Order: sequence, then structure tokens, then C-alpha cells
Amino acid sequence: MSRKACCLDNAVMENSCKSLESWRVDLVRYRGRERAGTDIVNWIEGFHHHRRLHTAIGYRTSMQFERQLMAA
Repeated sequence: MSRKACCLDNAVMENSCKSLESWRVDLVRYRGRERAGTDIVNWIEGFHHHRRLHTAIGYRTSMQFERQLMAA
């Protein structure tokens, strides 16, 4: 979460939430919180981390970027 009076701390998280809302939550009608939670976790783990390219990290996936950091 953002520190007090530092609006830029939250930028990455806000962008992720916006992506989740526009790419998944707005397109699906859920039947209960448990199903929504399961679907959102699956979307994050299955798509967001492994297939979605992120401009802030050089058009790589989160997992590619993390592997590169661990190898360095």
C-alpha cells in the first residue's frame, strides 16, 4: 500500500487491479464469493504471471522477470 503522501507507491498495484477488473471480473458473472475468489486466483496465477506482458519490465512476463532476477 502507498505511504502517506506518496501517490506513486500504489501505481503498480492499481494497474494490476485495473487489469483484473477490465480483463476478467467485468466479463464474468460469479455465483458466490468462493467461486469469484477461485477464479481470480486462477486468472492471476494462470494468465497474469505467466502470459501477460508488462511494459514496466521490458515486455516480459512477471515470471520471466523474476527468474532473471533470481539468476543474477
